Amino acid sequence: MTNPEPISIWQPGVVDGRAVFQRPGLHPFGDHYADRLQLNPKRPGDPARICFFGESAAAGYLLAPHVTPAKALQAHLRHLLPEDTPDVIDLARTNERLASLVETVKRSFQLSPDLLIIYAGNNWNLLETPELSPYFPSERGKQQMAEALLAGGLDALAELALRERLARAWRALSEIAAVARANSTPVVLVVPEVNLADWETLQPAPWLPGDGLERWYALLEDAQRSLHGGHYAAASGAALAMLDLDDGVSPTPYRLLAQARAGQGDWPAARAAAEAEVVSGHYPTMCFLGAPQAS
Repeated sequence: MTNPEPISIWQPGVVDGRAVFQRPGLHPFGDHYADRLQLNPKRPGDPARICFFGESAAAGYLLAPHVTPAKALQAHLRHLLPEDTPDVIDLARTNERLASLVETVKRSFQLSPDLLIIYAGNNWNLLETPELSPYFPSERGKQQMAEALLAGGLDALAELALRERLARAWRALSEIAAVARANSTPVVLVVPEVNLADWETLQPAPWLPGDGLERWYALLEDAQRSLHGGHYAAASGAALAMLDLDDGVSPTPYRLLAQARAGQGDWPAARAAAEAEVVSGHYPTMCFLGAPQAS
């Protein structure tokens, strides 16, 4: 191998005269990367090789290194193909960004993969447009946010971040497609699903004119009290009134509406409301990302 380059945290080295890629020592409580200590370049006669990439969900966050999607896939393939089991190389990591994902994919071809699996998308909303957020805006980011707010309010701000995020994702996936095509390697893109029943994002409404915010919180209290008492029609009405006030910029009314519809046994409507909750969770309008609660 000529001038090998690191593959994520795996550094090039030589073991017993063979070029390899070695991982730094394992941390006692994990370090957001797979626990495989050594990656070996493929040799003639080796089994087919699958390189697995992605973010927290792909890395098995909170369950790794004991349980990960890559290890589950490896076990499943071992059961299906016991005589010729493909080797699954786990290159997923928590907090993966598009730029580092592209770089890791490119460098993984030093391992001669036969298939790439990319399990990603959850982080794009939060990590790919940090300059358009309430947290770490650059001067130009502040100007862009102000221009969007003046032009169309919070909806325009969310749309600005969405356009930029999609453009960056398109560029990254196009780069991956190009390098995969050049190496005649197929790519499987897995889009993560959301646990609609249990995952909630109770974000406060960012801003409402007049007494809108006071009314929004009064309706929030009404909806939560109604849900607790099993009065689902009343909870649904309060959630819809909240949506009238905030125009859907906060995911909280959608969560309340999903719970109310579920209580009424209207599961299609509950699912639609829960999906709207996910879609409305825009990074630029999130007030308390670290601990999202409206109470």
